[in-house]
Amino acid sequence: MEIRKLHQTEQAQAISLALDVYLTCGKADYDEEGLGVFKSFIHDEGRLQELTFWGAFEETGALVGMLAMREKDLHLSMFFIHPDYHRKGIGRALFTFAIQEHPYRSITVNSSTYAVPFYKSLGFLPLDGPQNYHGLISVPMKRTSFRLRPWQKSDAMSLARYLNNKKIWDNCRDRLPFPYTEDDAHAFIDYAVAQQEWNEFCIEIGGEAAGNISFMRGTDVERFNTEVGYWLAEPYWNQGIMGEALREAMYLYGGNSDVKRWFAHVYEGNMASMRVLEKVGFRQVAVFRQACFKNGGFMDLHYFECLKDEWTGK
Repeated sequence: MEIRKLHQTEQAQAISLALDVYLTCGKADYDEEGLGVFKSFIHDEGRLQELTFWGAFEETGALVGMLAMREKDLHLSMFFIHPDYHRKGIGRALFTFAIQEHPYRSITVNSSTYAVPFYKSLGFLPLDGPQNYHGLISVPMKRTSFRLRPWQKSDAMSLARYLNNKKIWDNCRDRLPFPYTEDDAHAFIDYAVAQQEWNEFCIEIGGEAAGNISFMRGTDVERFNTEVGYWLAEPYWNQGIMGEALREAMYLYGGNSDVKRWFAHVYEGNMASMRVLEKVGFRQVAVFRQACFKNGGFMDLHYFECLKDEWTGK
């Protein structure tokens, strides 16, 4: 079995395979109008130019599987395996090959109902129930390369390894120890586990703890506010993980608490963190000049906020 990126001259063959498989396997997911919507999509040259195609070929050279990804937002637009080759591992191999170029990003798909179990086996989870778009039924699903979970005592070694990084400490309060040891890691994990509400979210990547998102509630008249803090291990920077993880943590924390407002402080020069907050839905409301003393000098503090009632999770 050969798996590779398709040349533009091979895309028509992939489209033909997609239509044949959809007509054979997806009959429960479309009516006449829905089939027209699907055909309109696969013959729309403008949309097809946005896609990158991969294919799986048997030894005779016949194309038996195809996958097409919309690169700009990592949406899996088409994924079809010839019925004669179902349950032979070809789909999984094709998917694994295709996502090697995007190993740490979230991927979305609108799955046919019959393919939902297969997508679940690849790590996708439903975002909602079946949706009917002009007679075309699909289930919106999403796969992320990280998992949010509570902290565990066994995380101390990876926590100490990743957080013992001056680049991370430079953007945190001085109360964060540096150098950061396993004793520090154990002390933090004991603190996180003892909290009455889940407000310290471990970001697990590749089976190990690689970051944290914290929600620190205010007190007294500010008790419905929470300060957001986060860090991510350096090997996973600039890959879109932090924004996705923060968005998911806000859904989880916001849905299980009475918090009304999130806010965050960012030191001047930390443009990556500012972009994360803006991408998730925060807005900058102030710059406090010379408000912090860090690394022997004063710096500005950028202040961001997000109201729960206005947040769309964008």
